[in-house]
Amino acid sequence: MAEQPTSPAAGWFIDPWHRAEHRWFDGARWTPHVTSRGEPGFDPLAAAQVAAVRRVTRSWVRAIAVLAGMVAVAGLVLWIATSLGNGAACAFRGQRDRGRRPACASGCS
Repeated sequence: MAEQPTSPAAGWFIDPWHRAEHRWFDGARWTPHVTSRGEPGFDPLAAAQVAAVRRVTRSWVRAIAVLAGMVAVAGLVLWIATSLGNGAACAFRGQRDRGRRPACASGCS
């Protein structure tokens, strides 16, 4: 049976935001409990920073998804346009000329 991955153990670690010397990690998330020079403290702004980072990350993911969708639509339009080939161009030109025989380079009729 495969072992289940475990989260890091709870404990004091170097503050990832460098707002204090150490910050308490509860095994799942960083807490606002900090220490500097051995003195305990409380830093509630770290939670706001984490939320801001998450918002920015979601914004970038959303922007990339929209861009990927636009590229996909442009690719589809380009593929359809090139798949139609010259025969479609002749048909469109013939329709534009209202029934007159189109003059196509490929000699379509």
